[in-house]
Amino acid sequence: MPIQISLLTILDLLRREKSYTILQNHLMVQNASIREALLYIHQHYDEKLSVHEIAGALHISTDHFIRLFKFMLGMTPQKYIQTYRIKQAAAAIRQISDDVPLSISEIAAGIGFSDANYFTRSFKKVMGITPSQYQKMILKN
Repeated sequence: MPIQISLLTILDLLRREKSYTILQNHLMVQNASIREALLYIHQHYDEKLSVHEIAGALHISTDHFIRLFKFMLGMTPQKYIQTYRIKQAAAAIRQISDDVPLSISEIAAGIGFSDANYFTRSFKKVMGITPSQYQKMILKN
């Protein structure tokens, strides 16, 4: 009887190890897909981006891409794109100097926002203040 229990225990451990390896391989593939998606977004954030286009570039369905992205990063692809664009805008605002006079609307257009008002609302939602307030704060310091 004890030998039979030990054999069953060993078989169970082998089954679990195989399942773990399969799961680990699956997660590695998912991580690679997300890394590719992030690279694509970072290279094309200043263009009009659609979730469908990104999923197509990864050769996966749009629905699967959205689920995978949200599972791995905790937010939708659109939310990530918007947040990334706003962070790029904040970096551009920090770079503004007398030598490079850019308006807020020029920065908005440069990062893929066609509507300056929508950009301002989005910026405030992410950063807590408007782009103009952010610019004044940067210039003060």
